[in-house]
Amino acid sequence: MFGAGHFGYEEVDQATGLEKLEKEHFSSLEESLEGTSLMSVPPLGQPLDEKWQTVEGDWVMANVSTLSHLGSDVPFLPSARLDEATMYLTVIDWNTVKTRFHVAHLFIFMESSKHLAHPCMQIIPVKAVRVEPMTSSGYFAIDGEPCKSGSSFQVVPSKYCATVIGREEVSHPENKSSR
Repeated sequence: MFGAGHFGYEEVDQATGLEKLEKEHFSSLEESLEGTSLMSVPPLGQPLDEKWQTVEGDWVMANVSTLSHLGSDVPFLPSARLDEATMYLTVIDWNTVKTRFHVAHLFIFMESSKHLAHPCMQIIPVKAVRVEPMTSSGYFAIDGEPCKSGSSFQVVPSKYCATVIGREEVSHPENKSSR
């Protein structure tokens, strides 16, 4: 089926900017990322200063991404680039959604990028983000991994990637605000 040499290749030296990291040995992931953060974020449980903007609401979905596509055929944020320091917080507000079918319809629009102009979808460029659920209900995942409802987490970009730098389970009295 394939001719001779079809899978042949020549080695190419890569210049990634990570050469220093590749030569060092680290005892932990935290140690390897030390000094690479593009901004300082207080640990979870500590208050944020006045420079931070708070967005509260009754969200159907909250997504933090640096990726343009959620899958090979799902152009979620087509203009997003891996080499930028901006992440995008995307939220869908329950108050603008008529039915669950409305949300399903929104996801169908993603294939053609029509979801970007949909009024229930807000896309907010951020340098870092902290997500603190106000109740313990609902479902969420970090990078596709399911997490316990009501858990808080924060994400900050580094020179090499966006990193979840904190995650903790927070106990919330049902139907009470945690802020």
